Amino acid sequence: MGFDFDSATRRKLGYQLIDHIDEYYTSLLDRPVQLPTVQRTYGTLDNPLPEQGEDAARVLDEVFRNMVDQGFHVPSANYFGLMNPTPTYMGFLGEALVAALNPQLATLARSQLASKIEMETVRWIAERVGWGAGFGGTFTSGGNEANFSGLALALAKAFPNAVDEGVASIDGSPVLYSSAESHHSLDKSAGLLGIGRKALRRIPVN
Repeated sequence: MGFDFDSATRRKLGYQLIDHIDEYYTSLLDRPVQLPTVQRTYGTLDNPLPEQGEDAARVLDEVFRNMVDQGFHVPSANYFGLMNPTPTYMGFLGEALVAALNPQLATLARSQLASKIEMETVRWIAERVGWGAGFGGTFTSGGNEANFSGLALALAKAFPNAVDEGVASIDGSPVLYSSAESHHSLDKSAGLLGIGRKALRRIPVN
């Protein structure tokens, strides 16, 4: 089966997925957040490279069933939201809409509304925490990208020439300070930015 579905097939697959997700959300309170260790399977997938596509409806059924039966149930009310926030149903619908339209947020010309939604949401967050005018920011995929972006901006502000000339142009060796409890992504970011992991000084806390 190819990917050029007609309208009837698109609707059929969409309703099939919605039905699966609705049944899943309805069943969450009866499921453990995670299976006991003895019931978890960590085997690898070893299917041969397919020469032809398979029936899309069957693939949806199989993947969904396996993900649900063996999954870690982040949407459950019994999950406390550690690292992964609990998704909402509107969040899922929004993700589906974004996946269908695939807006490119690199420039306003390619994503007028999506970019403006990002800017407005960032402004709302700033207002919520009491920050004044002139605040800006972007959405990131998570803490790793957020920390990397923050360190890159700090490096550019402290050493503007490094943006074009690189860290080798810096007179001296930049040093980063963080709490001993800060995320390990800071080490990776320091390495990727060329500052070096040894430049990160972790301050003990109690």
